[in-house]
Amino acid sequence: PTFRCLDCFFGALVCQDCCVESHKSDPLHRIQVWNGTYFERVSLRRLGLVVQLDHPDGSECENSYRGPSKFVVVHLNGIHRVQLNYCGCSRSFSTTTGLQHLKWEQLMRMRWFPGTHSRPNTACTYQMLEQFHILTLSGKITTYDYYRGLERLTDNTG
Repeated sequence: PTFRCLDCFFGALVCQDCCVESHKSDPLHRIQVWNGTYFERVSLRRLGLVVQLDHPDGSECENSYRGPSKFVVVHLNGIHRVQLNYCGCSRSFSTTTGLQHLKWEQLMRMRWFPGTHSRPNTACTYQMLEQFHILTLSGKITTYDYYRGLERLTDNTG
């Protein structure tokens, strides 16, 4: 076991498969791998985690289609590159309209706010947007400073 999570409560050392499996419902956690000398950052995407949209139970979609290869999600703990699959099966159809949920709708159902409605490549979590809103109101933090802080959380090498 050489992988650990900085965001899980216990952060025990686990193998790669266990790390990926245990983070299907927490795809934005920060993972480190022991390289023989020290722990270094590694993405869940690089470890093989694929986020399946519109399947909250974590099951794979039979008719999924791949999202952008460099999809970025901005979250409270940093900026993450994730691999995601959009749902193409009956789960992604609206019960009121009977139409399939669009990409941006599937992201919003995940509580990820897309950067654009036409071809989303970036999203911000609702949690991050709420925190940013409160900090700008009470702490007068600028957008630039908030984003720079997230960059430092992601990679603090300068």
